[in-house]
Amino acid sequence: MKAFLHSQFAHYLVWASGLLLFLVLRPAPWSPPFIAIFTVIMALGLSLMWRARKETLEARAAFTAWQARLQSLAASIDVEDDGHLYEWLDPSQWHAVFLNLESVPIEARSLRRAIEAVAPEALS
Repeated sequence: MKAFLHSQFAHYLVWASGLLLFLVLRPAPWSPPFIAIFTVIMALGLSLMWRARKETLEARAAFTAWQARLQSLAASIDVEDDGHLYEWLDPSQWHAVFLNLESVPIEARSLRRAIEAVAPEALS
């Protein structure tokens, strides 16, 4: 329940409820209820925009860090990358793949074998 309350979906739900409340009540322009509901809706909308921007920046930073680590560990990438290689595994699985690559000498490293060891279904 706590995870749901902190989710972006719950945030959108509260924002949409505020919009619906505004449409149903139809307060007189510039009355106290109008100003209160309008302020809440705008604050929620701005916080949704801020949250989306923050999540985008975090995802971009995570991808950049993953890409740098992959380039430093995998001498040759022997897996066909269709541009979605990062999405094949979750972060904990990628961590296991990187640990697997680190345990092998540089000249014997194979990204394909490391992925197969962690998640064989990812390559099928």
